[in-house]
Amino acid sequence: MLPNPLRASSSSASTIPLGFDNFSIRALGWKAPRLLDFTSSHKLDTISFSDLDAYESLDSSYHKEIKQEAQNQGIVIHTGTGGICPTSKSFKDKHGTANERLRLLIRVAKEVGAKVARCLPGHDERPARQRRNTEPYHEHCTSSEENKDSGLKFGCKNRS
Repeated sequence: MLPNPLRASSSSASTIPLGFDNFSIRALGWKAPRLLDFTSSHKLDTISFSDLDAYESLDSSYHKEIKQEAQNQGIVIHTGTGGICPTSKSFKDKHGTANERLRLLIRVAKEVGAKVARCLPGHDERPARQRRNTEPYHEHCTSSEENKDSGLKFGCKNRS
């Protein structure tokens, strides 16, 4: 594969990687393989699968295939999930409890090779500082036993 001059390279410190979040084109209903093809065809460096529904399966072998395809195309994957706050009025238990969802996110991130994961504390009428339990969400994510030694960085988006 020839190097793509429009893509950022690790040898170029002045080049900023460019990518997009699948949420921006979610209405197309595309899953990870098609999103990777789209990313590559537009000569982008990064794709953020901002929710677990971007994957056709939550099976480990499927994630390893996605990781390999991204590597073959020179694409960096970031991953994410929805709300992790069970007290939020928008919390959905589709992927289990808040802690189960966080554990699943960490597992998926490891399997697809992501170093960045996004999650939402959720939202309601109260400010986030009044909704959190004993520690801020970011600290909860980064200090969780499941995340220990993973090298995963969390971005917690606050919708308050």
